[in-house]
Amino acid sequence: MSHTINEILDKYLNDEEQAKLHQKEIGRYWASAIKDIRSKKITPENFFEPHKIEEKGLPIVFAGMMYEDAFTKILTKTKSPVQFQVKLEIPLSEEITIISVIDYVFEKEGLETKKPLYPLNTIPERYKDQLECEFRALGMQMYLGEFTSPFGLRRWKYEPNDIRWEEIKTLLREFDSELRKKNKK
Repeated sequence: MSHTINEILDKYLNDEEQAKLHQKEIGRYWASAIKDIRSKKITPENFFEPHKIEEKGLPIVFAGMMYEDAFTKILTKTKSPVQFQVKLEIPLSEEITIISVIDYVFEKEGLETKKPLYPLNTIPERYKDQLECEFRALGMQMYLGEFTSPFGLRRWKYEPNDIRWEEIKTLLREFDSELRKKNKK
């Protein structure tokens, strides 16, 4: 093999087609990116730069994709009553919308899955903004699904938080205003 596994994963995960799946547009913000806006990893200055998965994250992201793909195949084969990759939008104003894609939607709950590097003891802060938006978009209980090795799934119940929701809305309004100033839109 002439390339390392990380070179192959980089080519696969950071290609242009993958980037098109999460195109960035003023006024439309992905729920999964709010943590990066909050932490200032995404700023009005770098908003349109392509998101690139760093080398150390490549195997982690790919492992999560493999687990999710296998779980989806299992649910499909067993004819489980579930919808996959449900895209919902939350309008905050005429100019601002949150886009949320929920991995699995069952009859009475949604499930957002992750394959973290280390086992979880609770829902990490880095997932809470996304789960809050998914709860608001779906209008039903959300769970964080933690894929474990060997194949397993631990579920963590997300408790909606009105204060977090108000913080998200304020954060996005302020970010959107700055982004529009920088881009004269």
